[in-house]
Order: sequence, then structure tokens, then C-alpha cells
Amino acid sequence: MEETLIKSARKVSVYSAKSATGTRMSLDEFLRHTPKIRGTKLEWNNGEIEIEYTMKIAERNIVTNIVRKFNRLPQYEQGDMLLPEADVNLSTVRTYRRPDASYLTKQQIEDPENAPAAPAFLIEVVSPANAAGDVEKKMDEYFRAGVQTVWIVYPHTKRVYVYTGPKSVQICSDDDVCSAAPAVSDLQITANEIFR
Repeated sequence: MEETLIKSARKVSVYSAKSATGTRMSLDEFLRHTPKIRGTKLEWNNGEIEIEYTMKIAERNIVTNIVRKFNRLPQYEQGDMLLPEADVNLSTVRTYRRPDASYLTKQQIEDPENAPAAPAFLIEVVSPANAAGDVEKKMDEYFRAGVQTVWIVYPHTKRVYVYTGPKSVQICSDDDVCSAAPAVSDLQITANEIFR
């Protein structure tokens, strides 16, 4: 099984993440036997493995700018965290994702069995390798699982699409303030700060 995943992951560098997907396994198998493959992150979608690229340096810098802002908020002082590429079990939609950043409460970190499975706030940074349909599919999954706010960040156009529902969006650029409300009302940052 692991050898199949590694062969699939090698296709990522030659073809695309899309061509490397398709390996099937249970969630338990995925959690026990998923290899770490440099430059990729593996996600589980209803029994099928999906291979995505990890964030590049420029994308990671964007997430770091947001995390630094979050780390000055009362939520951080209370033990909540905004974590890059954390494992997120969206059990209500039978999906296990690794968003570019996830807001996890102290309870979700310390006692995940008794906490809401879905984070209230997620961030996805769109790279040239991401297909628009895949980003929209993930966003729909997130809202069906109970996520309250999703930021879709486009580095090349320096825009942030702030979704508070599948059809409710605000587009931020320049000095526009991106808010993580209602999930994290205190988190407000301008697009310029995000792309600094």
C-alpha cells in the first residue's frame, strides 16, 4: 500500500496532483500508513487518496503573516491556535483534509473526541497547481461540515475571498480589511498586511 502511494506521489512531480490521485483505502489505513512524501500533502476523501502540493515559500509567508496577527489575539492567549497544514477530520462529509491553515480551539487540540470536528475558520492559499473546481469543491465540503468562515487567498492577484457561506463572499484587496467573523471576530487584517 505504501509503495503504491509513493509511486503515485512521484507522478505529482512529473504530471500533476490530479493524475496521482485515486488510491483507495479506509480512513484508519490512511491514518496508520500514510507516508510523508516531500513536497506533498495527502488528503482522504471518502476512501480515495488525493495528493496536493504543500505550500511554497511565498504561500507559507502569507500564512505566517496571518498567524502572527492571530497570535496577538485573546484567543491565542486562551490556548486556541491557527495552525498551518493541520490535520482536519471533516467526519460529517467523510473527508480528512489538510487546509493551508486551520483555526483550532484549545478543546479541539487537547480533547478532539469531545470537541466539534470541524474548525470554525479555514484558509486555503491558491497556487497555480490548484484547479478552480477543486478549490470550490473543498469550500463546499467545509461549509457542509460546519465551518463558519473560509478565506480563499489568491497570491498572484493579491486578493482574499472571504466566505461566510457558500454564496456569501466579500473580496478584499489593498487596504480592505479581511475579517474572520463570525468564527474569530477579533481576527481582522488588511490584504496588504497579508501579502506583505
